[in-house]
Amino acid sequence: MKVEMNGEVIDLVAGSTLDDLCRLLALPKKSAVISVNGEVVRKSEYGSYVVPDSSKIEVMVFVGGG
Repeated sequence: MKVEMNGEVIDLVAGSTLDDLCRLLALPKKSAVISVNGEVVRKSEYGSYVVPDSSKIEVMVFVGGG
């Protein structure tokens, strides 16, 4: 299936969860915030949240520094 992530179309396996997406992209779950179709998804739901086909996903990763 195809989804749009941060403005770029990518392919995901049908039935993929947000946990799957994090693993696929090597995203640090602790500092990543993911919204799907304009709604922020709680980290506690990443394992059970199945990404719908044709979704618009925005991923933000926060980086600390000094």
